[in-house]
Amino acid sequence: SAFFEYFPSEGLAPLTVNFTDHSVSVDYSISDWSWDFGDGSQSTQQNPSHTYTAEGQ
Repeated sequence: SAFFEYFPSEGLAPLTVNFTDHSVSVDYSISDWSWDFGDGSQSTQQNPSHTYTAEGQ
């Protein structure tokens, strides 16, 4: 199941947030990631960082 942490969780824009994947599966190996940051940006990295340039995102 999907499980991740992010830091920091709040602040003023521009704000760079670091995401850390802790997802596990007992049935298969996780080899692909798909992150959608809610502002039109995406990533396929396991542990991405993203800078939010506008507040409220």
